Amino acid sequence: MSKSFIQFDDLYKIINNEQFDESFRSLLELAFITGLRRAEIVRLINELRKDKYAQVISFKGKRNITIDVPLNTKHFELVNKINNNWANGSSLAKQVQRWNIKYDLNIELHSIRRLSATTIDKNLDVRHAQSLLNHKDLATTELYIHESNKMNRKIHAMNLLEKSLQDGTTNITTYNELKLRNTFLEKENEELRKRIYEVDKK
Repeated sequence: MSKSFIQFDDLYKIINNEQFDESFRSLLELAFITGLRRAEIVRLINELRKDKYAQVISFKGKRNITIDVPLNTKHFELVNKINNNWANGSSLAKQVQRWNIKYDLNIELHSIRRLSATTIDKNLDVRHAQSLLNHKDLATTELYIHESNKMNRKIHAMNLLEKSLQDGTTNITTYNELKLRNTFLEKENEELRKRIYEVDKK
């Protein structure tokens, strides 16, 4: 799977694979349902452990913007399954990297944040989406979701091409054309990845 982007099916398989550490799987699911950044995830976990009856958790996120996270029983269930303690987003990222090495994966939490953005209901008020993603400007939210969805479509196209290359039914001309197209998509995705990271800094 791509380090810069993960598809829902890939994430679903990891979350439901009991061979993986329960803390790891619960963290990934929590990251997906909240769409938070690494440091914000750490803050949320700590706040939930302090108040087991909260309905909404509010705290300061990036650029000192207040984040309001509406809670349900799923949030508490996931936090209860996470046995790790992290001081900040950097220590969380290091732990994820250790899990990557242990399970031969190549996943980053920010890719799950982008995946979460692509699942935001298209009928949802964009200002609510802005609040969920904790972006300063509305234009940033609109661009972030647009670029993430664009990458999602390109990843899907790459997977279809890869399947065509592996099924053994294509002739050599078609095979070479598909390989060339796949290479082109990979380059496009690298540019998209850079743009999405820059957008999310705003």
